[in-house]
Amino acid sequence: MLTIGEKNRKIFFLSSLLAIFLSSTSFAALTSPSKLHKKIALEKRKLSSITREISTFEKKLERTNQEYLKINDRKNGLEKELYSLKKRVYDSLSNLTEEKKKIKNILSTYVVNMMGKEQEASDLLTQKVLMTSLKKEMKFYDSQIVKTEAVKINLSAVEKSLAKYTNEQNVLLDVISTLEKEKNKNAENYLNTKKNYEKYMAQWQKAKVKKTRTSKTGALRSQLGTFKPPLQKHTKLDFKKKGVTFFFDQKTLPVLAPRSGKVIHNGSLAPYGNVIMIDHGKETISVCFGDFGPKVKKGMKVKVGQVIGYTSRKNRREGKLYFEVRKKDKAQPTIHLLDDKALASTGNYTTKS
Repeated sequence: MLTIGEKNRKIFFLSSLLAIFLSSTSFAALTSPSKLHKKIALEKRKLSSITREISTFEKKLERTNQEYLKINDRKNGLEKELYSLKKRVYDSLSNLTEEKKKIKNILSTYVVNMMGKEQEASDLLTQKVLMTSLKKEMKFYDSQIVKTEAVKINLSAVEKSLAKYTNEQNVLLDVISTLEKEKNKNAENYLNTKKNYEKYMAQWQKAKVKKTRTSKTGALRSQLGTFKPPLQKHTKLDFKKKGVTFFFDQKTLPVLAPRSGKVIHNGSLAPYGNVIMIDHGKETISVCFGDFGPKVKKGMKVKVGQVIGYTSRKNRREGKLYFEVRKKDKAQPTIHLLDDKALASTGNYTTKS
């Protein structure tokens, strides 16, 4: 018979064991390659969707900005035209009014001076001609003032057009502000989604590596040792039974010697890229092949981590660098020979989906 204390201890032990089992099962389910692959695919679709949305906003912004600039040019042209017209109109009105006033004063003075005086026929004729001439001038100035006033009315139409363009500008500025906010919101969403994508990719990579490891992996590492990754940074990587392909999106990244040795081959394999082979002794060589430019020559001795070349990209496509370790001219499962800590520090510890 078990005492109450023993029964309680047994129940606690079984409960703890069950909890550990359930937590490990759920963790395994969460980190299994198939589950992670689905999450990666989902995040990848999200990234594509957000990228399309950002592209749409950028196109709308570009069109709106161009429209704003066109309106701004028209507005500036109208402002200059308005300034010039106003100056001409008001100067003209001022001059015409002044000239009309002068003629009017001359007429008034002349009429006052001639009142009550006896005049000969020749004087009367001269007066008549002079009065007719002055009245014609008065009429001319009146007509010019009327025309100038008409132009002044047209100024009002120009001012209305200017106000219309100003309103359109303000509307477009609001649209641009809204589009910028939406674009920034999508950019933030993109960064957060990318973080999730990279996190799941990293988990999948580790799970995939772990799944492919066998009892022979440890023996292989003991026999051949470990190698530093040839790239310090990469966006993702892919591996199968033999080599590892590193993907990168930057130009002029340094390509590093994975281990000390001697360069035994430096050449190209058009159109796929350049090849460097390094002999590390004991019939072990490493191969770097792909989008990079070598900076070492055949016969040179290199140390681990030494720069042996720089990456290059063509037509904005993603760059690739293939890395393989060979023993007795036979390709080895290179992913299991890479230094885990060094690989994890190279950036996104991810793999191609």
